[in-house]
Amino acid sequence: MRKYSAGFLTLNELNISTMKTLSVKFLLSIFFSLAISVFVFGQNKTLVGKVTTFDRIPLTGVEIEVKNIGLVVLTDSLGRFQTFCNDEDKLTVRANGVYDQKIRVETGIRMIFVNLKLKKGDKKLDLAIT
Repeated sequence: MRKYSAGFLTLNELNISTMKTLSVKFLLSIFFSLAISVFVFGQNKTLVGKVTTFDRIPLTGVEIEVKNIGLVVLTDSLGRFQTFCNDEDKLTVRANGVYDQKIRVETGIRMIFVNLKLKKGDKKLDLAIT
């Protein structure tokens, strides 16, 4: 077998080290792909909802926190939100000027409507409206 030299390594040695590097990179990419898919697909369902006050006025910028994973999403200008969660997860809904509300996501629920109550006091009313 003929050996060709490419600098310090022979062509045969160069191919072996290149193959080892490529196989390590390939295995690492597979590992990270699986890790990301487990996190994304580990959440059982997509939950959508709407946050209002006075039964119909949408609230903007309300925080919805999924307790088990610590994910926080905000409502849009129409009071709507979308988040990922598992069955039996707990949500905390909070905003300035209103009472926090804790919600347990029941099995099979995909859509949720939350009506937040204003805190008493003129100062709190100004915070809720602005």
